[in-house]
Amino acid sequence: MIYVVCRNKLTKENVNVFLNAAKEHAKMSRVLDDGCIAFDITEYNQEEEEIIFFEIWKDKEALDKHAKRCASLPLLDILNMSRYDKEMKIYPII
Repeated sequence: MIYVVCRNKLTKENVNVFLNAAKEHAKMSRVLDDGCIAFDITEYNQEEEEIIFFEIWKDKEALDKHAKRCASLPLLDILNMSRYDKEMKIYPII
């Protein structure tokens, strides 16, 4: 299994748009992607200007299939336009 931590940086003005798209993205990922074990979203941290995604995937192949499926989704465009930066780290679970 692998754990993904994605830190999304956004201003307060973009929180609602980002959160609506993020919730839909997480819901679709849990339903449509066989290898998605968990996909959780934190509340907006105003001090850090961020919302964090915590994801658990069966393996790297499942995460890669998810990325390929999502590459052209309008939801991804909304997420990308709403944030000013992102940092994603992948950790193996032992």
